[in-house]
Amino acid sequence: MRCGNGTYWVLSNGKLRREYTGEWMDDRRAGRGAFFYKNGDRYDGLWANDLSQGEGRMIYANGDIFEGQWHEGKRNGYGSLTKRNGDHYEGQWVNDKREGQGSYYYKDKAKMFVGEWVNDMPKAGVYTQVEDEELLAKIPEKKHFTDPYFQPDIPILRLKNAAAVLETAMENVKRERASYRAQHIPIEAMFTASELDELERAFREAAQGSLFVDLLSLKTLLEGMEIYPLDKDIMKLVKVCLKTDEEVTEINFETFVRVFALLLEESMNNVEVEQQAVPEPVKVEDSVQFVKKLNP
Repeated sequence: MRCGNGTYWVLSNGKLRREYTGEWMDDRRAGRGAFFYKNGDRYDGLWANDLSQGEGRMIYANGDIFEGQWHEGKRNGYGSLTKRNGDHYEGQWVNDKREGQGSYYYKDKAKMFVGEWVNDMPKAGVYTQVEDEELLAKIPEKKHFTDPYFQPDIPILRLKNAAAVLETAMENVKRERASYRAQHIPIEAMFTASELDELERAFREAAQGSLFVDLLSLKTLLEGMEIYPLDKDIMKLVKVCLKTDEEVTEINFETFVRVFALLLEESMNNVEVEQQAVPEPVKVEDSVQFVKKLNP
């Protein structure tokens, strides 16, 4: 059984090719190591259970480079992607795709997009021009058309309350993608270590020695946190987190955390709606304050 540091070689086209160099545990890649893919990609970083997990860098065969967080072999968390053509993305990733807050610099256009991403595409945000001396130097000094041009009087169109419209659009995107993100974001990225400890303590008390809790115990557990969802809403969220359409009778700790995160998001959104008529902004209870209710 492989354990410790070592190099694994594979036979490819009649020749030995190095595939992995690094740490092993229980015959699996675990710790820090470098993996050399057959297509020319190379990953350097942390491993767990034979999959890239934690901080790591992938140098792709096409020249692109990703540096950031990995979870179960996929880009998940905060990371940056620098493309061979000079484009650069920095922000959140979910399930190996750009998802959430992120910024993208378009090298050829010298423009920057900052905002919400959905399924690897920009969804709601702001485009701005970026000063790029190298790009400006490539623009020819003489224009193709040199005849004088007179701009007619055209009324200027401006979006009323542009900042408010943008904020609303980005919040709508977050709400629409809340279920998807709750399914794929690691629970360690949703809450701090101390918050997860409090949640686990409460879960264990409700489970009474089991690894699962039934939905009645789940409802009682949530009511202890002053969250009062309907039975049908609990079942709906459980199905969303488990990605199933079948009836569920019990859930484990990870599913509980994901359901709690969605309920917390809904609670905060409801408070924000109720406070829209208040002249002065009021701070909404954050996740830390909600979790503190577990230990009155």
